[in-house]
Amino acid sequence: MHPTHDTAAQFATNGAALAGLPAADASLGAGDSTPAPLSRRHRQRLDHYEYVVGLRQFLTGLQTADNALASRLEEHRVTAALVAACLGKLEVAEQKIEVRQQAIAIEEAAVTAQHQAYESARRSLAAFRAVARTALTESAAQTTLRLNEPMPNSIDLFVDMAQRTLATAQQEPYTTLLAATTLPAERAAALHAQVELLADAVTARKVAHRAALDACQMRDAAVQSLRHTVRPLKVEVALILKEHPEIGRPVGF
Repeated sequence: MHPTHDTAAQFATNGAALAGLPAADASLGAGDSTPAPLSRRHRQRLDHYEYVVGLRQFLTGLQTADNALASRLEEHRVTAALVAACLGKLEVAEQKIEVRQQAIAIEEAAVTAQHQAYESARRSLAAFRAVARTALTESAAQTTLRLNEPMPNSIDLFVDMAQRTLATAQQEPYTTLLAATTLPAERAAALHAQVELLADAVTARKVAHRAALDACQMRDAAVQSLRHTVRPLKVEVALILKEHPEIGRPVGF
């Protein structure tokens, strides 16, 4: 994903189950329903962490500057109020980084819930279809319930097919024909409810994914705004040190 550069894995938007970590900026291919081992890489951009840690040291260094540097800072309009304002923006950026971290965690949980619901519904529907084929021996009936069609790898398409199959299975004459085997109406209704739970899990995962991307954009915007605000301070400090080499460099610069 272009606006973000995290090193976790990202989901495509076609509804297919993906492997790896969610809501990241290095994309993985869609359609694999088998979870991959969790990455040991950072969930977020490491340069953001490095920047905010170094910047806090720099701003703290300006606040605790010795008299020689402090007087020069005042001459260059690097006031205590300006440094405090930068620290305020730094705290906002740190907060946005933490919000992004929490959003990633929420999406990871949603991905796990979706995967578990998908695997369970897929197994249940496969069993239902196998038994239903023994009750509905006519080709037209099997076609109507889609009993011989390959189950889609896309979760969205799987949900749609399963809903159509089970809605039809709960209508006559199929209800009676299926009940003659081990598929009473209650079993079809229970499986239909299971598929609806999967649909809810898919929606929740998509909502969490969107929230994670929004959090990523807000984090990036906060860090960019912070960089823009702090840049003049760093230029002024560089000028001071160039003009007065006898003055020691502040911490973090």
